[in-house]
Amino acid sequence: MTRYILEQVRRNGDDLAALRGRMDRIEGPLDVMDARLTRIEGRLDRLESESRPSAPSCRE
Repeated sequence: MTRYILEQVRRNGDDLAALRGRMDRIEGPLDVMDARLTRIEGRLDRLESESRPSAPSCRE
């Protein structure tokens, strides 16, 4: 029984290591996409603020 448990622990460790490697490879491209989306969001905010009519001045 102990041998079986140790074998399962080893396999689980190998699986976790493989998943971690995949996550590391995915993390870089996701960081790039996050930066791009942040830039796009800033551009949209600027366009939105530029397209709003300015408040009327209070000249009486």
